[in-house]
Amino acid sequence: MAADLFEEEAIRLEAKVAHLEQRVERFTKKPYLDPKGFKRQGWARLLGVYRMEITELREQMAWHHGEADRFNAMLPFEDIEKRREGEKT
Repeated sequence: MAADLFEEEAIRLEAKVAHLEQRVERFTKKPYLDPKGFKRQGWARLLGVYRMEITELREQMAWHHGEADRFNAMLPFEDIEKRREGEKT
């Protein structure tokens, strides 16, 4: 399902965000490592981009889940059970 792919991508990006936040924090605590702040500013911008992508992925996931629920609501109950059994295998 597309929502699952979006979830995996969001998790991957969240891990990158956590790693970059640690790097930014390191340079904030030790400004002599980045005296002009170029690395810190670049990573802060990249963090903003990643956070925006995560938000977009979460919105797409919600949309796909909503569409799947809407589609399943149109199917007779027996068809839903058959689809679920097919997904498990």
